[in-house]
Amino acid sequence: MPALQQQTVDAFNIASRQWNSAASQSSTLLSTGGWAERVDPLQQRNWTSHSGAATAIPDSTSVELSAMNGNLQLGGDRSNHSATPPANWTVMVYMAGDSLEEFGIQDFLEMSAIGSSSNVNVVVQFDRTAGYADTHGDWTDTRRGVVQAGDTPDLNWGSSLGEVNMGDASTLYNFVDWGMANYQAENYAVIMWGHGDGFNVSYDDTTGDSISAIELNTVLGAASEEIDLVGTDACLMSSLDFTDAIRDNASVFVGSQELEPGTGWNYTPILQDLNRLPTMTAAQLGADIVYHYGEYYNSPGGNDPYTEETLSAIDLSALRDSNSNSLVDALNLFQITAAFTATTYDTFALASYEDVYSNEFGAGNTPEYYDIGNFYTSIADDEYISSSIRAAAEGVLDAYDDAIISNYSSVPGRSTGLSIDG
Repeated sequence: MPALQQQTVDAFNIASRQWNSAASQSSTLLSTGGWAERVDPLQQRNWTSHSGAATAIPDSTSVELSAMNGNLQLGGDRSNHSATPPANWTVMVYMAGDSLEEFGIQDFLEMSAIGSSSNVNVVVQFDRTAGYADTHGDWTDTRRGVVQAGDTPDLNWGSSLGEVNMGDASTLYNFVDWGMANYQAENYAVIMWGHGDGFNVSYDDTTGDSISAIELNTVLGAASEEIDLVGTDACLMSSLDFTDAIRDNASVFVGSQELEPGTGWNYTPILQDLNRLPTMTAAQLGADIVYHYGEYYNSPGGNDPYTEETLSAIDLSALRDSNSNSLVDALNLFQITAAFTATTYDTFALASYEDVYSNEFGAGNTPEYYDIGNFYTSIADDEYISSSIRAAAEGVLDAYDDAIISNYSSVPGRSTGLSIDG
C-alpha cells in the first residue's frame, strides 16, 4: 500500500532541479500536451487537456531560530522595524542558487522585467557560489533585497549577508521575518527555489543542507503573519509527504510531480498578472502560476526534451484533519479497508497496480512516486476488486478532487496533481 514515508536516494542532476543524496537525511515535470484543468470536482474526476493562449484570471524584528532535534527555537527582538505601506501581496523568493546559479540569474531577470509596485512586493534572497555563472559581478555570497523593474543581480543590488547556509531553517526564517517586517502586505507567498527531492528543498550545495518539509512547516507556523501560498520551484515537490507536512500553516501549494527543467517557472507573466489583478486569492494565484508554466513549456522552444513537465496547485485545507472530507483520512481509511478485507485477488491486483505506476516520476532516480489520481482510479474501476475496497478508493478520489485546484501535464493524463510513494 502507498505509505507516507521519507526516502533517501542517490542522484544529482544540475540540468534539472533535483537533488537526492544519501548523505542528506531526506527524501522533480511531463512533454507536449496542453493546459489541463480538472472539471467540476464535485461531480467528476476527469482532467481535460486543451491548448490555447493565456486567458485572464477571473476577478473574483530580527528573529533567530536554531534547529535542535527538529524543533526551532525562537529568539531575538521584533521591535524597531520600518515598513512600507501594506501592499496586496508580498512574494518572497528563497533562491538557493549555487549549482543552479545560471537559472537563478535568469529567473531574477524575469522578476525584474516587472518588478515591485505599490500593490505587489517582490523580495529575493539569492545565494551564489564560485565555479558556475560568472556574470553580474560574479559575487559568491548571499544577497537579499527588493526587486524593482530593471534591476540586475549584480553587486549594486540588495545587501550582502555574507555566506549563509540556505539549508538552515534559521536562515529561511530570518528571510521570511525580514520580508514581512519590511514589506507588509495583505497576502504572502513564499517560493522555495532550487533543488528538490520530494521532501526536502532549496539545497545549499556548499553545505549539502536543505529545508525539510518539517522545518518549513515550523518556519511557516512561527511567522508573524499567515502564509497564503507556498510554491516550490524545484523538482518532485508535489508529493503527499511534503504537502501533508505543511497543510496547517499555508492555504495553497504549487509544485511539480516531475523533474523541473533548470529554467523552472516563468516569473514575468505571473507577476504581470498579479500586478494587473492584485486582489487575486491564493487559489487564483496558484492557478495562474500553473497556467503560465503550461503555456511556456507547451510553446515552441519551451519544451525540454529531457523532462515531461507538470505543475499543480493544491488546496492544503483539503488535507487537514479538520476537513470532513480530508484526503489524508480517506487514504488512511483505504489502507485499513484493504488490510482487513482484501481477498487473494485484491492483494494481487493492488500489488500489480503499484508495479504499473511505481517509479512513474523522476526518470528512475527517485522513490517510487506515482500519481494518486491514476492509481486509485484504476482500483475503483476494476470490477473484480472487492466492493469495499473499490468504495474506499472512490472515497480517496472524491477527497482528491477537492484538493486539486489546477493541474498541467505535458503528457495528458500522466499527472493529475499529487504523487505518493510506495
